[in-house]
Amino acid sequence: MSSQASAQIPIPYRAETAVSGGELTGVLTATILLLAAFLVLALYARKRGWLRKLAPLAAAGQTGKRWRPDVQAQRISRLTTVYRIEDGTNAWLVVESMGQVSVSTLTNEPASGESIDATP
Repeated sequence: MSSQASAQIPIPYRAETAVSGGELTGVLTATILLLAAFLVLALYARKRGWLRKLAPLAAAGQTGKRWRPDVQAQRISRLTTVYRIEDGTNAWLVVESMGQVSVSTLTNEPASGESIDATP
């Protein structure tokens, strides 16, 4: 009968809380102070121009503008597509076919056997 008696005894729960109010206030205060410090640091870096040095657009000389290449696509067959990608100064020809990709740089120079007709 002792096994039945021990099964009916309720499980004792903790009376105190796991995290006290003082601990919670301290953690929240520290978190808010850290976030405020990062915000002040970010604003100071923006004012000094340090963030422009980190941006990839600044390295390309296009500060304030997004790099948007001109892309033209032509499907050659069911499995092959040719793309011409131009960024204003350079152009590339990308051929995608059956899981294979070939990339080549395009130039404005004529091939060795071609002649340029300068008449309008």
